[in-house]
Amino acid sequence: MPPDSPSEPPWMRACAVLSWVLAGASPLVLYLAVARGRLEEAALVLLAFAALRAVPALLRARREHLVAALRLPLVAVLSAAVGVLTREPRALLVLPSASQLAFGAVFLTSLRTTPLVEHFARMKHPELDAERARYCRTVTLVWGVTLTVAAFVGLALAAWASLATWTVFTGVGSYALVAILSSGEYVIRKVRFRDFGAGLIDRMLRRALVRPSGLARRELDLPEGDDVEVSVEVPADYVFFRGHFDGLPILPGVAQLTEIVVPLAKRRHPSLGALTSLDRVRFRRPVFPGETIRVALGGGPSRKMTFELEVDGRVVANGSMTFEVRE
Repeated sequence: MPPDSPSEPPWMRACAVLSWVLAGASPLVLYLAVARGRLEEAALVLLAFAALRAVPALLRARREHLVAALRLPLVAVLSAAVGVLTREPRALLVLPSASQLAFGAVFLTSLRTTPLVEHFARMKHPELDAERARYCRTVTLVWGVTLTVAAFVGLALAAWASLATWTVFTGVGSYALVAILSSGEYVIRKVRFRDFGAGLIDRMLRRALVRPSGLARRELDLPEGDDVEVSVEVPADYVFFRGHFDGLPILPGVAQLTEIVVPLAKRRHPSLGALTSLDRVRFRRPVFPGETIRVALGGGPSRKMTFELEVDGRVVANGSMTFEVRE
């Protein structure tokens, strides 16, 4: 992974970044060098990777972690030495799979204590609930097994398949597998926990995945007459509370309008069409999970209606709205 600490010297961060770039490009670079019979050039690529990884590791790692930190650089050095001395090009193809195997081992061994995915999840959600913790353990296991299997497939191809087949799998297929697994896990997590952020992708997923239940679309008993006064209970697990906001969930004002006020108005007056404007709308108090909102609507079936929302006798929101009227 990229540098661990922002306080590290710039040159150490640069070494870490370059080692990752070199590791990612190594399948294609090794293919070009080995296919042309230039084993020494392939060996230099591996030695450059070893140097970029080893020097920061020696300065950064604790004594008890030195062996683990130097494992990949040692594999690179041994691979380069064996390949050049024996003139066996396949020995030079070990590094990419060794990298995957190392990361797979990190995921799997973390299951003994705190799963690696849970460790990162707690950076955002320190008070991780039991369901999310179980999910993090499962994802850690899936990542560990996937990387380990991909590593062994790569090693098998390095030993017995053609150079082109090894390159396609190691340089394209394994990265595509990681991308698919990452994006698939991201979508599954959003579907399961409805924890949407403010970014573009999260906004698109929220629109595609969330199907609001519509609090006022339920079969509420509406009184006779143009005016409406009903009570709507807001469930504690209502989807609009998720991500708005962490630690202090409140019902967004837009949800109060689109999920309660507008549906109630249209239920009372089916001739009302699209909402065209809002006037003097004020949101005066947050709505919290589990609260009951008293909704009062006035006017209609003309184009303009007023609304007022209260919780425990205190005004939550009020204003007026204008609709198109169907003939």
